[in-house]
Amino acid sequence: MFLKKIQQKRYNKILLNELEKKIDITTDNLIEHLLMCLLLKDSTNNLNHYKDEVYSSFNKTCLLIGNNKFPTKKILYNITLDQFSDVLPAWINGYIENINYKENVNINNYDSSLLTNYIIEYYKWLISILAKRYFVKHEEVNDKINILINNYDKETTMKNNYV
Repeated sequence: MFLKKIQQKRYNKILLNELEKKIDITTDNLIEHLLMCLLLKDSTNNLNHYKDEVYSSFNKTCLLIGNNKFPTKKILYNITLDQFSDVLPAWINGYIENINYKENVNINNYDSSLLTNYIIEYYKWLISILAKRYFVKHEEVNDKINILINNYDKETTMKNNYV
């Protein structure tokens, strides 16, 4: 029995390491496409594609052997937001330069702190779902992105009206 628990812990560690690697690999894609959703919306007729990219970047996690539970919010937070949230504001400009180049646009009027907040809000929302049930539905991601777009538009409009 003791040996079986050790094997389960090792296997769980391997699963979490693999999940962390996948998340690390897909973080740039998720953030960049989420920014495209927020900033470009459907001006390039690619909003659905951007949403698909966000969804496919990170939409499920793994069941841990032994306790038959999903990684907790704390674990998911540690392997996502704890890894990059402090440097995210510095990354925003680079992501937007990439978007300008890839999409042949000229985004220059944006609020990087607001964008950072919306990316963090998306990850917190996603983590809470994945900690409960393994996966998030495509429709849920689309709905959440629509909410973020609407909220970002409202906040930027309000800020521009006060300037």
